[in-house]
Amino acid sequence: MSRLRSEVTEFVLSAASLWPALANRRIFLTGASGFFGCWLLETLLFASDHYRLNVEVVALTRDPERFLAKAPHLAGHPQVKLWPGDMQDFPFPHGSFSHIVHGAAEVNSAKGLLAGGRRVLEMDAERLLLISSGAVYGPADGLIGEVHPLNPTSDYGRAKRQLEEACQPRAVIARCFAFLGPYLSLSSGLAAADFLRDALAGQALTLQGNGKTRRSYLYAGDLAIWLWTLLLRGTPGEAYNVGSMQITSVLELAEQIAGALPVRVLGAQAGSDYLPDTRRAQKELGLCQTVDLKEAVSRTMRWFKSTP
Repeated sequence: MSRLRSEVTEFVLSAASLWPALANRRIFLTGASGFFGCWLLETLLFASDHYRLNVEVVALTRDPERFLAKAPHLAGHPQVKLWPGDMQDFPFPHGSFSHIVHGAAEVNSAKGLLAGGRRVLEMDAERLLLISSGAVYGPADGLIGEVHPLNPTSDYGRAKRQLEEACQPRAVIARCFAFLGPYLSLSSGLAAADFLRDALAGQALTLQGNGKTRRSYLYAGDLAIWLWTLLLRGTPGEAYNVGSMQITSVLELAEQIAGALPVRVLGAQAGSDYLPDTRRAQKELGLCQTVDLKEAVSRTMRWFKSTP
């Protein structure tokens, strides 16, 4: 049984009207072993069991054994078929798919990321969700809406933007920002991940700047429901920001995660605020944030402490 069963239940049942559209459907999922992919699988499989959807998921993975070690409750699951292969040159599965979710991002280079995305785009489906990134906007300071200029400066951001262009007008595009929750990689180098890693190790948290830089974090359960909603109800060819509009400073985040542990502020400079404006997703699709930052931190810490 999933270690997330109780939490997954909460989010799946809150989106009851969403799931009938996936009854008797076949879905191809890339990035299944990552943070996003694990939550997408957990929520979909619980929904399928609870609502008797009879859905089939073919999940692309470079290393099936490693994936099953991470999610052993999926071993032998009748509705999940692991499809071994590298994103850049995997053999196409037999049969057709009704939906594709392309979320894979962990490749050795931006060139590989782009090549893998184009490989996925050779497949056909009724609905396609491309999980992109706020990195496609490039430098910004403040609230960023979908009309913000697209000027990515990183190789990753440029590759994601090229993928967005390649899949239009077929795909609904999810431009994802920052998140908290179980399965989050603590080795990503991002501030929240570093804070969680150090707090779980009982170490002081360190800020390289003055802590006034502002960010926002959406909880993973909300993230999963947002992504399924975008796949099923978003407008093809259009992009939607995915993230939280509950703004916090980096120092405030560190203090919430640290609890009684010390927080050291080493720098004097603040960085740029990088915040998603998600009013389009809220207005067009009725999406909202249901878990606030304090609760997101509490749930994330509790899960990591209880996970071997």
